[in-house]
Amino acid sequence: MIRIYTFTYAGDAQEAVACVRCARTALPEAVVTVVDDSAAPVPPEARRALVAYGARYRRSSFPRCGNLRGPECVRGIITTLAKGAADGDTVVKIDSDTALLSGGWVREMKHNGLALHAAGYRVPRNPSERSAYGNCYALSGRAARMAAEALECAAIPPARPGRPHHLPGRHGCLRPGACPA
Repeated sequence: MIRIYTFTYAGDAQEAVACVRCARTALPEAVVTVVDDSAAPVPPEARRALVAYGARYRRSSFPRCGNLRGPECVRGIITTLAKGAADGDTVVKIDSDTALLSGGWVREMKHNGLALHAAGYRVPRNPSERSAYGNCYALSGRAARMAAEALECAAIPPARPGRPHHLPGRHGCLRPGACPA
């Protein structure tokens, strides 16, 4: 099963509707879930439009720290992606202001034996290397669950006031002393 999750809030309501419409067109067989920010939810008319396009709707309570940033937000996103994911699933995370124009790369993930794939981004200095972050990426269900388990083990500390994106350690390592450099 292909599971698509788009994370949105009031400021991206219209973009979220377009995102869901594109996702349903690119991957009509997918289960699309809109995860709205309970601190700033989309207006009722946008919610009705999202559901009319066939999306499941739910609200999240984890802090978004602005634009989906910070350890608490990452933990919330990964936990959401992993919940209910089976080994054979492909789990897609897409920003609400991003249009999924083609579902081919998502469908091909399982066929190609990939646990992680991202659309459109390549590392400029090494074109065969892909980097996944931000607007649209996909994980196997198993990889999503493993990521959630790893976050539980890493025990990412709460954000410091005024620095929601700061992670302890050098080079952004999750735990002090765990940095290889």
